[in-house]
Amino acid sequence: RNAVGVPCVHLAREEIPRRIGEAQRLLIFSGESIKSIAASCGYSNLQYFYTAFRRQSGCTPAEFKSRYL
Repeated sequence: RNAVGVPCVHLAREEIPRRIGEAQRLLIFSGESIKSIAASCGYSNLQYFYTAFRRQSGCTPAEFKSRYL
């Protein structure tokens, strides 16, 4: 549980989609690298970012970016 008494798993269910949504927006509209975008969205571990992105989006960040560019 966090400081306000909400189980961390509930926060993760909300936070991960929000972070990945922001990453998707940055992939489409910014010229930043995938590594930079991952850090901007709060992922210090690039491998975990790729895993979370693929689970949420069904593709890698590079695949997602190539679809929209």
